[in-house]
Formats: sequence, C-alpha cells, structure tokens
Amino acid sequence: MSIEWITAPKHVIDVVEQSVPVLLPIAIGRSAPNAIFERPHRVFSIDSIDHSESLNQAVVIAWRYLITENDKAIATAEALDHGEMARFSNVNVGPFVSATADAIRLVEALPEVSRGQYEFRLLHFGSEHTVTVWLRGIVRDFTNDLMIALNPSPVGLKPMQAYSPLELFSMLRSLHSETSASDL
Repeated sequence: MSIEWITAPKHVIDVVEQSVPVLLPIAIGRSAPNAIFERPHRVFSIDSIDHSESLNQAVVIAWRYLITENDKAIATAEALDHGEMARFSNVNVGPFVSATADAIRLVEALPEVSRGQYEFRLLHFGSEHTVTVWLRGIVRDFTNDLMIALNPSPVGLKPMQAYSPLELFSMLRSLHSETSASDL
C-alpha cells in the first residue's frame, strides 16, 4: 500500500501551469527550466482548536504542489479552488517547502503507511500557527489517520513525529490553553 496523490481538477492545474512559470523565477531569484510540479495535495484549514472537535471540521481551502528541480524541493505553489474556477494564490520558498519534502520522505518510510493506503493532505491550524501533514486513511473513519507537524512548529510539539489526530488535538489544546493563560 502507499500514499495516494489525488490529481487536482483541470481548472486548478491550468491556473498553476499558467502562473508558476512567471512567478517562480521571481520567488527564487533565478530561472528554473527543469522545475517540475509534483505531489499535488489538498490543503485544509481549521481556524481554532477551541471550536473544533475533530478533523470533520477541516475545510478544503486550496490545492498545493511541491515544485522540484533536479530532485530538490525549491518551492510550493498554491491555487484556491472555487468549484469550477481556480485562482492562483502563491509561490512559497519558506521553511515549509523543505519541511514538506522531508515529511514526504518520512511518511513513505512509515510502517503504518506500508500497511495501509493514505491520501497526503496539508492541514493548517490557524490560531495555533501550526501546519501539519495529514495522512488521511482511505478507510473514512479517521481511526487510522496520522498527523505530522511540520517544522517550524510550536514549542512542545515535536516536528516530524507521527501523532494520531486525538493526540495532536490534545497537545494543541494544551499548548493553546498555556499560551492563553500566559497572555493574561
């Protein structure tokens, strides 16, 4: 078994293919003639851990591609999907680019992944300033999902470690309440 990479809708692919060749050289400061868009994945968001009981509350906000050149991650590209229309969002060259590439290598080596089938997703926890890889088990009950915090992550949350959704939610709530209490 393995990671399932879902193909983005054609209107998303079109907007990414039109925008990235123009914006990528600006973002990385040079041309990238051998750049490849790969590993398409959906990006989800949960605004606040305080108001979320589970991953059921995650909302799709975009499609994201890893952009590689000569087998090295150099950027990501996101497009917002509005049903039949897509709007290009950004080319990113920040720390989550290499963290995503590292996470892909990590999850492909996990024993759980070799025994199951997962969709690779990204999940933003807005108020917690946390980005995680969300390995969504093809069995649709969240019981075999895995979460991996990308670096940089909040103090107290170990990046590049697999958590169950229950463990991650519990840790984020604890960190959020500690932060809220220290703000008083």
